[in-house]
Order: sequence, then structure tokens, then C-alpha cells
Amino acid sequence: MKRILLVAEDQLVSNYHRLRFESMGITVDAARSTESARRLAKDRNPDLTLFDPIMTGFSPIEGVEIMRGVLGERALWILSRLPTPVARAMEKAGGDRVLGRGTAMEGNLFVLVAEALGLPNFDPAVAEGEHEAWVHSISAAAPESINVLRTTLHDFIKDPRSGVGLYEIFRLTHQLSHRVSMLQLEALGRLTTSMETLMYDLYAMPEQINPSVVRTVSQAIDFLAVLFEEETLQRLKDPASADVFVVDDEPAARQMISAAMKLVQLKITCADDPEMALSVLGDNQFDLIFLDVNMPQGSGFDLCTQVRQIEDHRRTPIVFLTGMNTFQNRAQGSLSGGNDFIGKPFNLLELGVKALIWIFKGQLAAG
Repeated sequence: MKRILLVAEDQLVSNYHRLRFESMGITVDAARSTESARRLAKDRNPDLTLFDPIMTGFSPIEGVEIMRGVLGERALWILSRLPTPVARAMEKAGGDRVLGRGTAMEGNLFVLVAEALGLPNFDPAVAEGEHEAWVHSISAAAPESINVLRTTLHDFIKDPRSGVGLYEIFRLTHQLSHRVSMLQLEALGRLTTSMETLMYDLYAMPEQINPSVVRTVSQAIDFLAVLFEEETLQRLKDPASADVFVVDDEPAARQMISAAMKLVQLKITCADDPEMALSVLGDNQFDLIFLDVNMPQGSGFDLCTQVRQIEDHRRTPIVFLTGMNTFQNRAQGSLSGGNDFIGKPFNLLELGVKALIWIFKGQLAAG
């Protein structure tokens, strides 16, 4: 009988994978720490080790190096949805294979393992009712996880000099993202994966943190509490079908926003002045609008007021792009019909998270 060593800190994730693999006739030894993983690797001699490298106490790269030292030449597969450069670094650190975004990790994981272990005629389908039961379990566990995540963020805001808080926020976000991924909840997975990537980026480069980023992260965490409700999960649609409209007179800014939308697989249309914007908006429907506040041809606040006169865009979410973060500007934005702000200079990953938040909010409001 084939044997797998499964190393994952999250109990829900570990239980889900263990039960699926056991239903395939595979013996599974589960570890939730490197200490137990070391012991099991030595005592049980697994044919394959599946390792989630986001654990308490060390960075993902360090975790892979530790596991490679434990396993020697035995097969080590990494479960990760982090960006390609990080995946390559984990391969260099000792991972034989990194199963991430490019391999639709959870959808193909069981098929890939069956093929690697030489198990014939494997049917990856989940038993009737099993998927719903796991969705219920994850939804039930979400409030506590989100509260811990929210508290950790607040603690970090109080003492931003503590780098420990950033890794913990990333680790907790990863747990939520992995739970969503394992059940292939694609719509919600767009947001949780984007949040996970943003938090890893901030952990790796904390100099990027500013009030706008903190506000977006806090907003995303609060919104997750709504999205993890079972009724809400059933109403979410894949945001890949959404259309985003951007009005900004600076070519560099439009390029940055386009790159950010590409990262989260959203379609984008751009205009460089209010007159063009009104013409396009009058003939087309969009799911989200980004408006630059300061343009030579007119204020983004004034343009927002005009956009709200267009029937198809009376309720379309509008996010202002501005380098000004005063209360006066935020109040003016609200009075002119805007929904939110994001600060310049842009963080691409923050822009993507912000866009997904408001696209989902628009979906729920329309439903």
C-alpha cells in the first residue's frame, strides 16, 4: 500500500486531504509541525510528502529547506499558491514539484498524486453531499479565523515596528485561502488568493505599507466575514466576467492599473479625460469604475456626480484614485457619490484586492 506524509498546520485542510487520500486506498501520516514531520518521515518512509510551507516559526523557503533535509532524496511536493518567483525559490530550496496556480492545485492534486503513485482508474469526483458538508465546516470555522486575523492586524497597526505581525497576518490569510482552494470555490478564491499574495508581498517588503494599504486590508478582512456565509457563497459569481472602467489622465497610471487588473484577471477599459469617459459610460455598462481625483480637464468628484446621472451607473461602485488622504477629500468623495478611495502611488496587489472587493459588493447589492 502506498504511503503519503501530509504536512499542513491547518487542521481542517489536513483532515480534508487525509480523508480524500484514504478513500483512494493510500495510507496517510499527517503532521502539523516540523517536529512531528521529522519523526514520521524517519519512522514511516513515505512514498511522497505533500508539504504546505506556510507554518508558524519560519519562512516558506526555510520550511522547504527543513523538509528536504529530513527527507533526503525522497519525493517532496509543495502546496503553494504564491507568485512564480517564490515558487521557483522553493524548488531551488528542495521541492521536487510546486503545485500552485498553474496546476489548478486542489482540482488536480488527487489525480496527480494517483498518477505519481501508479494508482489506476482513479475517479476524482467527490461523493454526493461531501462537498456541501465541507463548505458548511469551513463556513462555520470562518468567523473565529477572521476575528483572529482582524485582531492580529489591529495589533500590528498599534505597533508596526513588529515584523512578527506581518508574517502572522500572511499565515492566517493563507489558511483561509487554502480552505477555499481545496473546495474549488473559484469566485471567493479570487479574493482570498489575491489577499494572500498581497500579504506575502507586504511581509517580504514592509516598506510598501501605508495608510491606504492598511485600510484596504482591513476592509477585505471585514468583508470576508460576509463572503464566508453559506448563502453568500452560493450567490457569488466568478469576477472574471466583470468589466472595469478607469479614468485617469496619466498614461503611466493607466498602465499600472491595467497591470493590476490583469493580475486578478479582470477586463479593463480606459479613458484619459472626463468627456471621453462620459461618452463611453453612456453607451456601456461596467461593474466597477476607478476615477482619478485630479485631472486637468476636471475634478473626479465632479465627474462622479455626472456619472451618477447615467441610469446604468447610478449604483455602480466608484473608487477614487488620489494621493490626497485628508478627511475633507474623503467626505467630498462620499457626497459626490463615490464609494471608496485608494491612494497613489499604487500598490498593484492592493489595487487588485480593492477591485475584487467592490465587484463582489456590487454583485451582492444587485442580487
